[in-house]
Amino acid sequence: MTSEAFLQLGTVRYCPAQKKLTDENGQELSIRSQSLEVLSLLAQSPNEVVLKDEIFGTIWKSVNVTDDSLVQCISDIRRRLKDSDHKILQTLPKRGYRLIPTLEASVKTLMPVDIPADRPAIAVMRFQNIGADHAGDVIAGGLATDIHYNLAKMSRLFVIAQASASRLQHLVSPEIGQQLGISYLVLGTTQRSAKQIRATISLVEAESNRVLWTEQYERSLGSFLQLQDDITRDVVTELDHRIEKHEITKAFSTPPDNLGAWELYHQGLWHCTQTNIASNDEAYRLLKKSLVLDPSFAPAYAALSATFIHRIFAGAETSIDNYVNKALDCANQCLEHDDRSGWGYWALGRALHMKKQSAQALDALNLSIKYKPNFSWNHHTKAMVSTSSISGEEALPSANQALRLSPVDPNRFAFLAAKTIALIQLENYEAAAVSGVQAAMEPRAYHLTYAVAALSLKLNGQVAEAEQHIAEAFRKMPGFCLQNFRNILPHEDEESDGRALIINTLKKLGVPEVSNG
Repeated sequence: MTSEAFLQLGTVRYCPAQKKLTDENGQELSIRSQSLEVLSLLAQSPNEVVLKDEIFGTIWKSVNVTDDSLVQCISDIRRRLKDSDHKILQTLPKRGYRLIPTLEASVKTLMPVDIPADRPAIAVMRFQNIGADHAGDVIAGGLATDIHYNLAKMSRLFVIAQASASRLQHLVSPEIGQQLGISYLVLGTTQRSAKQIRATISLVEAESNRVLWTEQYERSLGSFLQLQDDITRDVVTELDHRIEKHEITKAFSTPPDNLGAWELYHQGLWHCTQTNIASNDEAYRLLKKSLVLDPSFAPAYAALSATFIHRIFAGAETSIDNYVNKALDCANQCLEHDDRSGWGYWALGRALHMKKQSAQALDALNLSIKYKPNFSWNHHTKAMVSTSSISGEEALPSANQALRLSPVDPNRFAFLAAKTIALIQLENYEAAAVSGVQAAMEPRAYHLTYAVAALSLKLNGQVAEAEQHIAEAFRKMPGFCLQNFRNILPHEDEESDGRALIINTLKKLGVPEVSNG
C-alpha cells in the first residue's frame, strides 16, 4: 500500500509524516506550532500515557515555562478536535495525557507483516489497568509481557511482537486480525487495590470476535513477582490448551481439499491422543501427509515420533526395536528443523527412555521443560523416566506437576499411573492404591493402567480388588504379559529390588512371562 498513514481523531484526521490536521472535507486546519508539537508527541504513543515531564523535556527542553503553557496547548488541541468531553485527549491528573484515536489507518505501510503459512498467529494486546491506582499500570504491562514471552516459546505459534500489537490497540478484534494477519488475540484487564490484584484474561478469535475462553484471577499482592509468575503460568497453560483444541475443531470442519499442513497436523494430533491402534494408524497417515506438504514442519515430526511409541503402548508387540528407532529418528528430525522445540526434546526423551538410556532421556526432557515449561506431557515423561532410573522421590513432583498443569487432561490416566508407580517406589502403598484406582476410572484407561492399579492394590493388601483390575487388563489386552509390561515401562536395572518387587507381584496376579495369545 502506498497510502499515507494517519490517525483519525473524531472528525479530524492527523497525518504524522506531514504534521498536518485536516477536517472531514480534507481541508487543512490551522493550529499553533507548539500545540502541533505537543499533538505530534502524543501521536507517537497513541493510547499510552505520556508523562508531563516528558512533554516539557521534549517540547520546551531547557526553557523554563509554567504548567499554563502546556494547559494552553492542550486546550488548543481539544478545540481543533472538537473534544469538549475529553474523550479523545484524556487528562490523567498529576501524571500526563493520553491520545485515544478512533482509527489508525494504513498501518501496513508502517508494519509489513510476513506471517508463515499454516501457523496460527496470536497477539497479546496491552492489558488495561481499570483501577484508580496508576501503580496498576506496571502490573498490567508486566503481566501482558510475561504471557507474550511464554507464548513466544511455543514454536507451533507465530506470536506478533507487542510493539506491533500495541499500534492497533484502539481497533476492534476483526480489524486487528485483518491488519496483522492473526487468528487469535489475548486481551486482559487488571485492577489493583491495597491488598489484592484482579486480572481478567480472554482468548478471542480475531475474525469472528468470539470469546473462546475467559477467566478472572484474584490474588493477594504478596510478592509481586510471584504473583505475575502464578497468573502467567496458569494463563499460558490454558491458552495453549484452548488454541490446540480450537485448531483441532477447525481442522475437522475444513473441506478435505483445503486441508493444509497445519490442519492435517492437528487432525493427526487428535488421533494421536487416542489409545487404540486404529486411531494411531490414522494419526500416522495424517502426519505423514502433513510433512509431504511441509517437510520442515518440526511439530509434525515430534507427533509422528509419538505414533511409534503409542504403537508399543496400544499393542502387545513382542519386538519394539524398529518402532523405537523410528521414534528416535523422527525426534531428531524435529530438532534439526527447530533446535529449541519443547515438543522435539520431549519426543527425544521418550525414545531414549524406551532404549533404556535414562540419563540422556532426562537431559532431553529437562530441555523440553526449559523450552516448553507448561507442557504437562514432558513432566509426565520425566516422572516415568525417574521411576525407572532414579527414585520415586524424584518422580513424584514431576507427576504432580503434570496433574497440576492439566488436571482434566483426556489422558489423565497416564499422569495418575506415573504417580502410582512413584508412590509404590516410596512404599506408600495406601496412597498408591488410591491413585491407581483413580487412573483406572479414567475413560481412556487402557490395559496397562489396570495392571498398574492391580499392582498397587495387591501391594496394599486389597487382593479382591486387585484381581478384578488385572482381569480387566486381560480383557482389554488378551496378550498382556510381563514382556509387554517391560516394553512399555522399561527399567535400567531389571535386577533391582524395586523392579523385582513389581515383577514378582504381577506374577502373583497371574501375568505370564510371554503372551498366551
